[in-house]
Amino acid sequence: GVELAAGVHVVRISMVSVGTSGYVGNFDWFRATPAVAAPARMAYPAGAPWPLPGTVELENFDIGGAGVAYSDTTAANEGGKYRTADGVDIALDAAAGNGHTLGWVKAGEWMEYTVNVATSGTYALGARVASSGVGGQFRILVDGVDKTGALTLPNTGGWNKYQVVEKTGVDLVAGVQTVRVAMISAGSSGYVGVMDQLSLVASSGPVPGPTRMAYPAGVPWALP
Repeated sequence: GVELAAGVHVVRISMVSVGTSGYVGNFDWFRATPAVAAPARMAYPAGAPWPLPGTVELENFDIGGAGVAYSDTTAANEGGKYRTADGVDIALDAAAGNGHTLGWVKAGEWMEYTVNVATSGTYALGARVASSGVGGQFRILVDGVDKTGALTLPNTGGWNKYQVVEKTGVDLVAGVQTVRVAMISAGSSGYVGVMDQLSLVASSGPVPGPTRMAYPAGVPWALP
């Protein structure tokens, strides 16, 4: 992790203290080699942002590792499935969107996704979830802005019985953005819940009020 600028430099090898032999030691050569770079932050697995509107399987969080693309309270993938080198807990579930789901989900955890919103507009933004308890909460942020507030999981009747929990009337602009699904608090089960898919669909927004016009005929009253 030593950063060096290009160009001519003077390198000093300086002795600090002797060891038990009475000498610092013998020296032959020194070297500088490129460090192994951390994986670049990008969408998983193809590297192209996920197109929205549509759905994103939540186990397809970005490449980049802990602290960059996700944060998980346990170092290992507790489900041991799919992306075993990452710490997000993934399990098999035939009822999930593509056979995998996020389980053992705890407060404080989050995952991020690089997406491309096709058109600016008003949407319903949410997630397909399941829970055997009630009260687990999460939120969805876009480029660091909370777009949903706290969304609460109902008791869906089982860990593999899914419902969509969403926020309507969400304004988004077109373009590539980062979506974070962030866990707020656990429910009565001790977990937030099971997370399957992120969803974005067009929203009609609030029902418009009546058009302003004169009553009753719609013709302005003549004055004086």
